[in-house]
Amino acid sequence: MAFQAGVIDIVRSSRVRRHLILCEFCEAELAFYKRYPPGEIKIEQTTIPEPMLELAEELLQKERNLEPLYRLVRRG
Repeated sequence: MAFQAGVIDIVRSSRVRRHLILCEFCEAELAFYKRYPPGEIKIEQTTIPEPMLELAEELLQKERNLEPLYRLVRRG
């Protein structure tokens, strides 16, 4: 966050820049926070669609029934 805000010293900034060249994950995270700065995201409470809820439950239970995933994909 300090890097993105430009409030870190030049040495640390250089290290972050070098890391971003090599690390796709951190590069993607930086892009995410540029688009959605922390504190600006508003999440509305909603009901989870039944197929997505079934999929989440299956994944949390570590069962490998992929039918909920296939149903979700078919629904588009």
